[in-house]
Amino acid sequence: FHGKNGLGNVEVPVKSDRAPEEKSAVDFIIESVHAYGDDLVVVPTGASTTIAAAMRKDPSIIEKIHIVTMGGSLTQPGNVSPFAEANMSQDPVASNEMFSSGADIT
Repeated sequence: FHGKNGLGNVEVPVKSDRAPEEKSAVDFIIESVHAYGDDLVVVPTGASTTIAAAMRKDPSIIEKIHIVTMGGSLTQPGNVSPFAEANMSQDPVASNEMFSSGADIT
């Protein structure tokens, strides 16, 4: 269902004029949560690795962060095994940390 190229057959340009970011994603999340507070909603669309790492590095974001994530299924089997969904199965430890943190998660 993700197409032959894994991206729904959307063609991604081979070249980009963007340089790599100097700030890590973990630090970007932490700084953004502190800067934007309730106006920020973090929407991780893959594994929970970076979110969990940000929460470990700065636990104070747990009470401020709002997360809307995708993963799991209620009425269908998982998409990587009968019981596992891809985003959660890529880093189940981080997913557990995120969901067990007490953060506002939808």
